[in-house]
Amino acid sequence: MKVNSRFDQKAKELDEHPVIRDIALKFSQTLKKSVPISKETRLLDFGCGSGLVGMHLHQDSGSIAMVDSSKGMLNILRDKIDRNNISNMTVMNCSIHEISAESEMFDIIYMNNVLHHIEDLPEFFQQISMLLKPSGHVCVGDLTKEDGTFHDDNTDVKHFGFEEHESRRILEECGFTDIRWEQYYLVKKPDKSGCIHDYPLFFMSAIKAQQSSLSLS
Repeated sequence: MKVNSRFDQKAKELDEHPVIRDIALKFSQTLKKSVPISKETRLLDFGCGSGLVGMHLHQDSGSIAMVDSSKGMLNILRDKIDRNNISNMTVMNCSIHEISAESEMFDIIYMNNVLHHIEDLPEFFQQISMLLKPSGHVCVGDLTKEDGTFHDDNTDVKHFGFEEHESRRILEECGFTDIRWEQYYLVKKPDKSGCIHDYPLFFMSAIKAQQSSLSLS
């Protein structure tokens, strides 16, 4: 089953899950204290899902492009936008490569628990850099390195968490500076035998260099 179909089917369950909602809240709080946001700021929420993070950020920002490949997730998001009369969110059902760097330049691009689904990280962060304004910020929240037991189904999981030094190296090679890393949440989850495991989540931010010679060719 394709990952989009799985998320379509689990959209309502994930949107209402108390731990997932708490992670989204803590991620948004960490982002707001880590990078500057104002009514002039343009954000892109990549892998936005049902908009749990964006709902905590839209009142502080100028606009947010909400991007996801799951139509089921985006249907829930559209309902939230309508019910709350939100005017500064744009919903986009597409991949990162379908966003034009010529017409869309963002101050902040963020993703919460999305990176472990991305196989080619250097290529992905190069694409992110192309969509950011000079001195724009990228913010990532995800799992620290784990043993593959966090997800009940590892279909389409490309990375079992991330290590700080390797993540820093990739971002530096893609032209990012001022890289910051911190643990911002701890998930406690039982395995099949009932034993509780700790799964720390990290928040990482970085700034696109003012001058970059990156090319995707």
